[in-house]
Amino acid sequence: HNHSDMPHASCKLLSYSQGSDAIRACKLTARSNGTFELGFDDSTFQLLTRQNALTAVPSSTTESHHDPLGAIDACILLQNPTNNKSTLELCFPSPQLAATWLRRLSPTPKAPLSKAVALAVNAAKAQRALRLAAAGIAQFRRSRKLGSTSTADTQWLQDLEAETHVHPVEDSAVLIEASSARAQAQEFVEQGQLAEAGKVYFNQAMALWHQDEASSAAAGWFRQAIELQAPLTDDTGRAAHAYSWIMLGTCLENAGRFHEALICQQAALKAQLQVPHDPYKLSAIYGKMGQCCQSTGDYATALEHYTKDLALVLAMPVEQQPHPDLSTIHTNIAQCYSSLQNYPRALEHLQQALPLLQDAEGKQAEAVAAFKQAGLCCYHNEEYAQALEYFSSALERELAAPDAELQPALGSTYNSIGKCHHRQHDYAKALGCYHKALSLFNTVYGPNHLMTGATYSHLGRCWFGQDNYTRALECHEEALRITLLQPGDNRLNTAASYNNMGQCYRRLKDYTQALEYHHKALDVHREALGMEHGTTRLSAQNVADTCLAQGEDFQADGDEVAAVKAWNDGKTVAEQHLLPSDSSRLQLETALNK
Repeated sequence: HNHSDMPHASCKLLSYSQGSDAIRACKLTARSNGTFELGFDDSTFQLLTRQNALTAVPSSTTESHHDPLGAIDACILLQNPTNNKSTLELCFPSPQLAATWLRRLSPTPKAPLSKAVALAVNAAKAQRALRLAAAGIAQFRRSRKLGSTSTADTQWLQDLEAETHVHPVEDSAVLIEASSARAQAQEFVEQGQLAEAGKVYFNQAMALWHQDEASSAAAGWFRQAIELQAPLTDDTGRAAHAYSWIMLGTCLENAGRFHEALICQQAALKAQLQVPHDPYKLSAIYGKMGQCCQSTGDYATALEHYTKDLALVLAMPVEQQPHPDLSTIHTNIAQCYSSLQNYPRALEHLQQALPLLQDAEGKQAEAVAAFKQAGLCCYHNEEYAQALEYFSSALERELAAPDAELQPALGSTYNSIGKCHHRQHDYAKALGCYHKALSLFNTVYGPNHLMTGATYSHLGRCWFGQDNYTRALECHEEALRITLLQPGDNRLNTAASYNNMGQCYRRLKDYTQALEYHHKALDVHREALGMEHGTTRLSAQNVADTCLAQGEDFQADGDEVAAVKAWNDGKTVAEQHLLPSDSSRLQLETALNK
């Protein structure tokens, strides 16, 4: 965010929901009576401010916040920067309330949200303080990837009206000038106080990390802290060393540097195992190692780390159960099993996660995602009735959202339900779901979006299943048109449309057109995937089957010369791509022998 032109009397915000891919626009307006209004679609929250807290500036100034709860960031931006303490008193009413809020938002319960407050209280310049506070607060909330405003969130906003004071903490990570930080650290080094020198570098890194969780500058300061902490042999020093490795790994992971991040977490684990047992830190390390492996596609190793994380969490005291991360660990494990196509095991863990999620405050987006994942597991297991139940549970929760008709994820759910009905040969219900998805995608994305094209493909297959090949062809032609408009490498999606259209033309007995599109698909698959790939063989099989059907029609019309030519064309393709035992190849050879 660029907050250099604060304060703002009004700003527009974009709300991004991780769980449902929803984007909602809202407007924050300052009122003359000392209040401001935040509008989310049809619902409105009112927050009281102090009478003199707002400074009027032109309302054309805008800011974008990728945060459904951007009201607090906006509140900071709207305040008079010369009165930063009263601003913070409004935003963080009491230590108790901040702690309660933190438990819902922060991935590390020991890192107080009030550190963001202290950033602004202790910084030298008010405007710079507000920028740091806004960035820090936003990062804390984004770290939990909240999907929507829950009842608890609403209550917290209402509590702001009643509370009016804050007690800043002393242990904040305040960003200072780089030269000053290095000078401070050097003084400690000269005095032999390596732990204190490392703390200076670590605090500087944390202050930068609060502004940008993928900051390369923060990573540099974390590395310097690690170098100073490495010689420490006492438990406190080793624990600090381990935590610096954790944060460096987290910073690199957020930057997409997963292999380097994994190395850091492995170093953190080695250091952490040298101090008294701390299941919370170990759980965090194993979880982060699992995330790094999962992000690089090493699902088997990720499972090993997540399983250790799960064992640590389950061994924690009874009064701490269920652990707030337990559902996340189960869903992570389920995702890995799904990626390994072990859908029964994935479903086992989702069934453990769902009871923890479906009634939990503030976790509805995670619950919806888990229901969908469970539905996909059942779909891949060909348990379509059970899959329908899970998808329907997800749909029920998505429809309860105030802006459901603008949620792209809702369209994906309709498509998933439609595919289940399709597999059960209930084409009328399938078509109904596909049309709902198509209408929603057209509204949200427009007629040329990839999701709109994918839905046309679903419709085409549904019409094909009902032997309405003309309608099916129309849908597949539209899917192809949209696919060809997309940027990037869409060869495989294009080839899928070619094959679908070829199947329609074949059933309509337009073999010339059918062969043209099947050959196009085969060329794409051969180039993109290679001769031996299963998908390439399926395209070759489509060509062979079409040649076989064409030859049979020629033979029925008495034109055996044309029939033999068609069968020989098919045999040439079959011999290049299909195994000798393939049914299409055997049928062509039998027809030619006769």
